Amino acid sequence: GITDGRPGTLVNCSMLTDGRAPDRVGTQWECRLRLDELPFLSRLYQVYCEVHGHGGRSKLMKWSQVTAFRMLPKPVEGPVSLVQPGKSGAIELPYEWNVIDEGSPESSTGRSLP
Repeated sequence: GITDGRPGTLVNCSMLTDGRAPDRVGTQWECRLRLDELPFLSRLYQVYCEVHGHGGRSKLMKWSQVTAFRMLPKPVEGPVSLVQPGKSGAIELPYEWNVIDEGSPESSTGRSLP
């Protein structure tokens, strides 16, 4: 699981959930997780892990922090963009918005694609 220090996880990747756990491993093994996209905003994140026995029936390693990483800031443009990141959520997703002013022939469109 990945967290930014607030309660709960932002991302949870579980072999118990997706059914892709190996039937067995040897006495020494390594597990690597690859995420192709990570649209997180600039801040420090922690990665936690726990290990279960076959079928999830026993816990072999308790939920523990295994590493941490920092996402670096991207160039910003908006008037409150320097203060907003600490108050916002941790994930940046593509979005589009339209403001249509009924009293004006003009409309505004905004788009963000990370």
